[in-house]
Amino acid sequence: MKICATCKSESIEIDKITSEAVIDKKSIEWKIKRGEYTIAPNDMVPYLIGIRPRLPKNWDTTFELNLGKQYANRWIYYWATNQASSYKIKNAPDAYGTQYTNSGIEKTDNQGKIIFKLECPQPYYIDNKTYYPHIHFMISNEKNEHWELTVRTVTIICKMNQQKIENAINNKSYLILNALQMNKKIPNSINLFYKDAQKMSNEQLDNFIKNNINILNEDIQTLVRNNELSIKDIPIIVYCDSKDCQELKILAKRLLDAGYHKILQYDKEYNATNKSTPSSYNWMILLFIAIIFIIIIILFYNNISLKKVKIQRRR
Repeated sequence: MKICATCKSESIEIDKITSEAVIDKKSIEWKIKRGEYTIAPNDMVPYLIGIRPRLPKNWDTTFELNLGKQYANRWIYYWATNQASSYKIKNAPDAYGTQYTNSGIEKTDNQGKIIFKLECPQPYYIDNKTYYPHIHFMISNEKNEHWELTVRTVTIICKMNQQKIENAINNKSYLILNALQMNKKIPNSINLFYKDAQKMSNEQLDNFIKNNINILNEDIQTLVRNNELSIKDIPIIVYCDSKDCQELKILAKRLLDAGYHKILQYDKEYNATNKSTPSSYNWMILLFIAIIFIIIIILFYNNISLKKVKIQRRR
């Protein structure tokens, strides 16, 4: 399965450039219909003279990619689909939008690393084929005088932060899978040990997902029952409580290979936020400070009163 309509390679890797674009009439037919004839957004690329970094207005995701030292201190022009606004998969024109607002310009460091900053891209479909979230980008030449003609593509699995994972738990909007066999796990999550997932056939994996969609909210369950949302398009979060957890990537890769399109990751130790406890704790601190402040004032005025009494006695 190719990661994008214009991608040459059909291999899927995580955190690696997996394909270069091959432009033909079929792959960009949707763009031709709205008057665009290249893969570049609106058939335009930024001028390199006087170029400056530019970020999407509502970016909330970072993605680091190592291009190698041969691409050190180069300008990168990148673009992706907009962030999803519904559970349903959109077609390519609607996913990208007419303004390509989820695009930016950044420069690699002296080691050839770049940190993309963007909204978490959504998957899209063309001719009933759904493609994984990905980033397209172009690289300037060594002297930063012009853009190389090659358009590269990388698959992205966005990382969730604490606030987003809390929203996902409360709204039951994602199927949360624990990549490790954890005793302490995220609420409303289920264990799918990465080694077990590797042994499963695609059919067995599909059945596992189907048997657990009752955890999700009623909106998603209704869409699945009515065949308006494929089981492959259910939003999924893969969880592991370590930043360098390779098991998370193994499970995510297995799901990608099985054709699941909406996969995100959460790679931090989960600590449930209890709003009542911090609030009570803060009130106790404030009350303690207030009492101390009152005691200081009382002692201060008592001290003044004692001094007045001593002065009057001397007189």
